Amino acid sequence: MVESLINRLKNNRSDLIWCFAATFAFGLAAHAYVFFNAVFSHDSLNEFNAEIFGNEWKIQLGRFIIPIYKAIFRTNLTLPWLIGLLFLIWVSIAVFFVVKVFSIKSKAVVVLTSGIMVSNITFSATAATYLHDLDVDALALMCAVAAVYFLEQKECAVFFVRCCLLGCVYGDLSKLYGNGNYIDNACVHFSAFGRQNIYKGFSKRLKGHSNGSGR
Repeated sequence: MVESLINRLKNNRSDLIWCFAATFAFGLAAHAYVFFNAVFSHDSLNEFNAEIFGNEWKIQLGRFIIPIYKAIFRTNLTLPWLIGLLFLIWVSIAVFFVVKVFSIKSKAVVVLTSGIMVSNITFSATAATYLHDLDVDALALMCAVAAVYFLEQKECAVFFVRCCLLGCVYGDLSKLYGNGNYIDNACVHFSAFGRQNIYKGFSKRLKGHSNGSGR
């Protein structure tokens, strides 16, 4: 399994570099002030130490994975630089999955996709108000896109199971948000993926008809 992962990383080395480089560049340009300064809003200040109030509240809301995530990847404290680093990593991986799902070859499109995904209004508003959840939201986005990516791997049932698990994690991480931004994001990716498959099937059929008529 580890060897397979290493081979995948080697095969996609160029795409990964472009995704990470562009995402970090745009992300720092858009959010560096928040990452390197103690700019806490009322909500972020209230959850500065999640051990006091935040973790219990998240569990009551059904978002039980968040305390586990904090224990593994960060502390219960709201540390802007660490949250910023994790945020950029998760978004970079999400951009990579988008590139793979939609077979994006143009480096210019990869860069533009990175810029749009990392500096959109949802993340900008979250960084300004719910800084303590910024990296969690980015991980939710990554899970949503990864679920679409694994759904595309139709030849293996294991990938479908991974898709379902990622969907469950995504739902738990994004449960708090009544505005539906992250749910909408998942629906948009699944819808676009479906339209892409329909288009591919239609193109193949059209090509087959044209080849047949030319004989």
